[in-house]
Amino acid sequence: MINGVEFSIARTSKPWVLKIDTLVLSAAYSLGSLGMALQEQFPDAAWPTDYSDLTPDRPALVELDGLLLRRAIVATPCESDGDPSLSAITMAAERAIAMAIDLGAIFVGMPLLATGLLGSPVEQVAPIVIQAVLRTLRRRTGRIRRVAFVCRDIKTDDAIRAAWNTLPYHDLITTPVELAGGVSSDLVDLNVGIPLANDRLGVAPYVSMLATVMADRSTPLPLSVGIFGRWGSGKSYFMGMLRDQIERLAGSAGNRYCGEIVQIGFNAWHYADSNLWASLGDEIFRQLDGPDPSSRERAARIRDELAERLDQRKQLDADTRQAQATVAALRAKVDTATAEQETSARDLIAALRKSPVVKAKIDKLWGQLGVTDDVE
Repeated sequence: MINGVEFSIARTSKPWVLKIDTLVLSAAYSLGSLGMALQEQFPDAAWPTDYSDLTPDRPALVELDGLLLRRAIVATPCESDGDPSLSAITMAAERAIAMAIDLGAIFVGMPLLATGLLGSPVEQVAPIVIQAVLRTLRRRTGRIRRVAFVCRDIKTDDAIRAAWNTLPYHDLITTPVELAGGVSSDLVDLNVGIPLANDRLGVAPYVSMLATVMADRSTPLPLSVGIFGRWGSGKSYFMGMLRDQIERLAGSAGNRYCGEIVQIGFNAWHYADSNLWASLGDEIFRQLDGPDPSSRERAARIRDELAERLDQRKQLDADTRQAQATVAALRAKVDTATAEQETSARDLIAALRKSPVVKAKIDKLWGQLGVTDDVE
């Protein structure tokens, strides 16, 4: 680690599956092999149609829509005649890293420029690219915390390691960092964001990905996300970084992200011995009722809506009870009427059978129907 930036080698043909958020590409009159592979993964990105205008000191930016990989920086290691040179490689690497810093990159993937289709020797390019990256990061690091030198084969991997091991001592001098033993609070204020640049746990790519999903207007709601981990594993720190990133996205230009996001911190441990749900509700309203007029209006509006819905619920409950009572009364009346009807019918039949004339006619009728049993 140098100046707070961690360096590594990533030997892969698919660097877009790594945790990097920014990838540097090499181009001459067209994209190199890595760039063409990336273009296949992100065909809808606004890729340049003409790379002849690129110069080593003016790389091009391509915005990507990956969950982690957000951008590609296309740099040319070629002179005006189209041929690569060591000075052009140096300039291209420095300006690409500088652009990554300006864009707020955190984890950058850096290939050895001009060593693919352009055929420059990896043994010559490796020390040039590494020193160019270090020189740029010594001047300022911005939010960058990791740089991975990307390669596809063991030969390039060995060249990068050999170049790193032969760096001058002054290139490896690091700035002092706070070590354990200093006075530093590990407490996290739930209502204060933590910039991604302060990431000490290597979780910034995940924070950025999750914040993008949560703040995006196209994300279906409601959305629930759970962060799980052991005691002291950094859950609160993660949430602090998430708060800061969401605030940044909410304040960004354009309509991609929601512009008015209220983040409410609630520490359940503070209310363990009280009514937790009532405390949570009170905390929500208290934090919604912020210092600005819009916050107070929002809180009042929500209170009114909840009160109205509660009144509606009470009225519905009362109507339901009344309806149930009415149904019970009607059912009782129907049962009584049915019983009375059966009794009246039996009395009528009994009275009619007492008449000799009617009895004779009824007996004749039963005989014609073939019914001889009185019970039947």
